[in-house]
Formats: sequence, structure tokens, C-alpha cells
Amino acid sequence: MPFQQQHVVEALFTDFPSAVFFASPDKRIEAANPAALRMFGYALEDILRQPVRLLFSSDDEYRICLTKRQERAITDRSIDSLFRFQRRDGEIFQGEMRTTLIDANDGETRGFIGVITDVTAMRVLEERQLTAERFLNTALGVIDQGFAIFDKDERLVVFNAAYESLFGGVVLKAGMAAQEIMDLALKMGAFGSFETDADRRSWTDERLAVLRAIDTPHRILRYADGRLWRCEDRRLPDGSTVALRVDVTEVQQALTAVERREREYLTLLQNLPELVCRFSSDRTVLFANQGYAQFFGLQPNDLIGRDVLHHVPTEAHEPMIVALQAITPETPRSTRETVHHFADGSTCSIEWTLVGVFDHSVATEFVAVGRDVTEHKRRNEALSLFAATVAHDLKAPLRHVASFSEMMSEDLEAGRLDTLGFYAGNIRQSTERMQRLIQNLLEYAQIAHRITKTHCVDLSAVVRDAIALMETTVSETAARIEIGRLPHVSGDPELLKRLAQNLIANALKYHQPDREPVVRVYGANHPLYVSMIVEDEGIGIDPAQEARIFDLFHRLHRDESVYKGTGVGLAIAKRIVESHGGKIRLDPAYRDGARFIVTLPPEVAQVDPPAADPFDVGSCN
Repeated sequence: MPFQQQHVVEALFTDFPSAVFFASPDKRIEAANPAALRMFGYALEDILRQPVRLLFSSDDEYRICLTKRQERAITDRSIDSLFRFQRRDGEIFQGEMRTTLIDANDGETRGFIGVITDVTAMRVLEERQLTAERFLNTALGVIDQGFAIFDKDERLVVFNAAYESLFGGVVLKAGMAAQEIMDLALKMGAFGSFETDADRRSWTDERLAVLRAIDTPHRILRYADGRLWRCEDRRLPDGSTVALRVDVTEVQQALTAVERREREYLTLLQNLPELVCRFSSDRTVLFANQGYAQFFGLQPNDLIGRDVLHHVPTEAHEPMIVALQAITPETPRSTRETVHHFADGSTCSIEWTLVGVFDHSVATEFVAVGRDVTEHKRRNEALSLFAATVAHDLKAPLRHVASFSEMMSEDLEAGRLDTLGFYAGNIRQSTERMQRLIQNLLEYAQIAHRITKTHCVDLSAVVRDAIALMETTVSETAARIEIGRLPHVSGDPELLKRLAQNLIANALKYHQPDREPVVRVYGANHPLYVSMIVEDEGIGIDPAQEARIFDLFHRLHRDESVYKGTGVGLAIAKRIVESHGGKIRLDPAYRDGARFIVTLPPEVAQVDPPAADPFDVGSCN
């Protein structure tokens, strides 16, 4: 060996980082480099000529090494194997040893070179890596979210069971292309059938687009079993993609249910008869239903985002500010009534309920709910008057019954029997009057609840039917009843018949004593309403009484021997007209008797074309 080459080999042997041993054919150590001495903890003089067995942890390990060397001596001059070695201090470690035969020029084996690398740390790292992989695979296997990583060529690197389940039975393997996975899922019918190839391609393209998209909003797609998954994909710097699929089926169902309830809630609010407005703590309107906006002559969009005081009358500003300041967590609700004045001069009473919404004792929102109580107040006042009137008018016959009963009792005790018939007659008259009062009261009270379904009613036929029911009275008074042209209306035929009957009966009752009654019934057309008119040539009504004649039990003539009645007829007539959305009034300009004008609004009336003569239809005598 040339001198220079010898020096190179010596330098390599001395400075080589791995342990190097030279062994003789009889398996004894002939040389060891410094790295070998450091690895095993021996001095050179302690190890030279020692058996190679000294380096191994046990006889079995050494025997395995010799066996492998013998088995592969013919085919491999160098072999690599892992063995367990033992240092001088007894510590056992794992090392990778490469043994190479040293042959002479004549082909005989001159010995062996053994290069040993301590792989203990490496094996620990590998074991830790395997442990980490096991933990990772276990974790991925138990989480509900689908997880996968695709490389830059869209080939599957790693995935969990949840991700595999998305494709309806397709068995995923590392290295599969994303396109391949989609095609297999479609082929297995995991996503149902498609009518055309274009539909199938569209389905595939949509899912591949999610995988290829960069920094796009999350999308929700339907996968196997019809479940919905939110796709959250992220592109990594090396071009690979992390695909995360989150099952949001129940969440989406809940959101859909919430949206449906919100729509139902909004529909309910929009159709409530109450006026509803929601506004923030700084009085900015957040919501107003249609009724609230229309009450102020606006549309909901005209109110949203504006100060609630913007549409409230100026005189109501200060009271409203005071009411808002009075709302606290201790008293989160207040109610007050206001009178609203309209441009046409009419008014209405609104009962406002103000409710505060608090977050940690701080008011964040307010809800104002208004209810029109005008009719309610009117009905309460009418009910109070009704109760007082009923109590007053029922007391009179009761007093008569009590008085005559007491006198009858006294005469019986005194043996005066000739007066009993007189007393009994008066008691009977009083009870009959009480029965009529009660019957009329029941009829009056029930009228408002009678109309359940309206019909197209011919008022001419209704009036003729009413007259037929009054045939006896008409004959007894020798009355002449003229019927003119009358409209068709939408209403309850029986109630309208009772209306005509009451008005005609009133005309027949209050006729001039010295002449036969004349009653005319006819209709008229007007731009905004139609009318039915009943007029007579009787004794007439003082116009000063116009405001009271429709009151319950009000009678202009107290003497029942001349004009019998209970004072309920005109009250019932008014109630029937109002139940049809109309009005009834006395015409104060008519001086030849009494004229009652019934008007019905256009939406509940259909009028026949006017006749040249309102009395060209005929008369009933």
C-alpha cells in the first residue's frame, strides 16, 4: 500500500464516528478505533485479542450473529443486522452492525471488519413516532369530524373512519386520487341516481371545487345517507390540503326550524290586530309590524333605523321619554292609555304596554304594544248603561207585582174577595210585561252573535216577507204600504227581515189617530253607500229626541194604553244595522211623519241600478 493511501486509511480509521473493529478469522479483536473504545468503555490494551463475543450482550445474540454470517457468506460480502451489545459497565444497547469479509489475494479470508452504530436513540425516536402515530390514528378514529390530508397531486395521504364514511362504503386507501374516490362513490350508488351525465359531473365538480378552493367560505354539502357536512379545507404551504368535514345535519335542521319559527313569529306579528314596535335603548326602531306603521300613515320600512319619536306626535314626546326612563329591572313593564287624534278630526283610545329588555340590569331594547280600546270602552259604557236601564225597567213590573200581591194578601185576611180578580189582572199584566222585556233583552243581546255566514239578500223580498208576518196588524190598521226599488245586500236574511219588521211596526204604531197609516219603503244609491228608507205619515218624532230614540227601553210615550211597547224595537233595529257594518238615523228634515234612513257601506252591499221612480216596483195594501 502506498504511503499516502495508508495515511488516508489511518486517518479515516482514527476519525470515523462509528465504532470500527478488525477481527481475525478466529473471531478475536485485532484493532479498534477511538470511537469503538468510547462506545464500549474499554482501553485498547483491554480489548485487543479478546473474543468478539465480549461485545455482545449474550451468547444467543453472538450465536445469531455467527449464523447470519455463515448463511450469507457466499452471497453477501457485507451484511447489516441489528444486535444487542453490552458496554464494559454492563449497559446494554442496540446497535446496527455491518460486517464485511477481508480477503487476501489468494482468496482466503484474512478476517472481518465490523462497523457498529449505536441506534438506541434512533430506536427510541422511532418508537415514539410509532406511539404518536398510534395515538393519532386512535384520536382520528374516535372524533366525529371527517379528517383527511391530500398531497399536492390530490392523492390521499391520511384519513379517519368518519371521512371514509362520507362515501357510502368506498374503502379508502392511501394514494387514492380524489377524483377516483368520487367516481367509486358514484358507481356504488352512495349518492343516489342522476338523470344525466351532466348532473353526475356537476356533483363531482362541486366537491372537487371545495377541495381545490383556497381561502373560500365554508360550504355545506350533502354526502352519503343524506346528511349535511360543512367543508372546511385549508391549503398548506407545501401544496397539500387538509380536508375537514363537520356533520351539521342536526344543526342545520335546528337552524331551519328556528328560521321557520321566525317566519311564523313574523307572520303572527304582522297579522296581529295590536300595534307592535321594537326599538333599541337609543330609540332606534328595529321592527314595526304593518298595523303599527299604518296607524301612523307609514310603511314599516319608513320606520326602521329612525328615532321612534320621529313619527310620534310632538305632544307625546315628553310622556314617552318619561315612560322609558321609568322602565327598570324592578319595574320592567308599564301601561298607559293615550288618545290619538286623526287628520279627519276623529279620535281613538290606544292602550300602550311598554316592556324593557335587560342585559345585566342595562336596558338594551324596548317593545311597545298598542291596543285600540276605543270600541272596548264604548262597549263598557254601553254595558253599564244597559245594566242600569235593565235594572230600572225591570224594577217597575216587579214593584207592581209586589204591591198588588201585598194588597191581595191584606184583602184575603180581611175577607174581601171581590177585589182579588182586579189584583190578579194587574199582577198578570205586570208579569206579561216583564216576560216581554226579558224576551226582548235576550233578542237584543244575541243579535251581535247571530251572523255566522252572510248571503246575497234581496231587500224587496225581505220587506215583503216582513209584511206577510204582520198581516194581522196591517189589516187591523187598514194600512197602505208602498214598496219601491230596493238593493241586494250581503247579510243575514232573518236579521234584515226583523229590521224591516221593527221599522214598519214602529210606523204602524205611531200613526195619526184620524187617518189610515201610510208607510213607504224604498232604496237609494249613493257614491259611497246604499240606503233603505222607511217613512210614514204618522205623528212624527221630535228631532230633539234623535240621539235617544235608539237607546234601550227609551219610550217617547209612557202611556201604554195608547202606545204599547217595551222601548226595545228601535234599539234592536240599530243593533241589526250595526252588526252589518251600517248606520241608522232619523231624518230631522222630514216633517210629514217619521223617516228612518238605513245605510250600508259598499263592501257589504251590491246595489241594483237606480230606477227612474223609486216606487215603480209595486205596493202592498
